[in-house]
Amino acid sequence: MIVKHAVENLKANKKFQEWKKSHEDWFLTHVLIMIEPEQEHKYDIGFYGKKEGLMTTFLIDKECKSLELNKDQKVFKDPEHEIQPLDMEKVTTSYEVALELAGDLQKTKYPTHQPIKEVVLLQNIKEGQVWNITFVTKTFKTLNIKVDAEKNEIISDKLVDVFHVDN
Repeated sequence: MIVKHAVENLKANKKFQEWKKSHEDWFLTHVLIMIEPEQEHKYDIGFYGKKEGLMTTFLIDKECKSLELNKDQKVFKDPEHEIQPLDMEKVTTSYEVALELAGDLQKTKYPTHQPIKEVVLLQNIKEGQVWNITFVTKTFKTLNIKVDAEKNEIISDKLVDVFHVDN
């Protein structure tokens, strides 16, 4: 599984290991993949320090040949929900399979809303370990599809206007 491989490569990287020495209690929270046509995927891998309320992210390529450290940033989160650790052992659905499930749903349920950009986020939310997939479409909408990363099934989908404002 490519994402697990990317996380393992990051954890084996000397720069990461040096960072981890001073961030021992920080935990893995997400893997974000921005999919750009004809470009190698980059992985934004986030670690959260609960006591500090800060997030550090690492931007890497699949093999971790390039690594960019984005230092501690304040996290904007819903105060009613704690940020949960991502348990890679429970992730049994690859991002390729999750993206295929989401793509199939888009083609059948939302065929007039063709994606022009794809954002894939693996995270642990109230539904569990989830692939949170967002398609930005040609119709100026976002289609968000959540795929259970353990059970390999779609758990929700929602189409929203990009310029929609809630009152």
